[in-house]
This record gives sequence, C-alpha cells and structure tokens, in this order.
Amino acid sequence: EKLLANKPVLFTKIGERKIPRYKPGYLADIATLSPDFSMVGWAVSGVSITHVVDEAERVAELF
Repeated sequence: EKLLANKPVLFTKIGERKIPRYKPGYLADIATLSPDFSMVGWAVSGVSITHVVDEAERVAELF
C-alpha cells in the first residue's frame, strides 16, 4: 500500500543503532585455538558482516 501511494515511503527511520568497533588484532586468539571439534558460521569463522562494515567505515573515514 505505501509503495503505491502518491508519495511512497521507501525508508522509515525506526531507531538508532551503533555498529561495534573492534581493535586491530582482536581475532588473533582464534589462530591459537585447537579444539576437538570444527567450528563454522559467521560467529566463529573470523569474518562477520559487522567486522566487514567496521573496516569499511574505517577506510571511509580516511578519505
């Protein structure tokens, strides 16, 4: 309905969010782990979407 209106609403602000910032090297401990099981997924793979966004923001701030 809202997309078919005369003035469609594509985006609505629903609140404030803050992306966490990580210090360089915070994933270094993962390299020393040797558990008896395998770990997969965003939470333990060493790369998360939050990390990617955080690094992109740091690079953008340099410009």
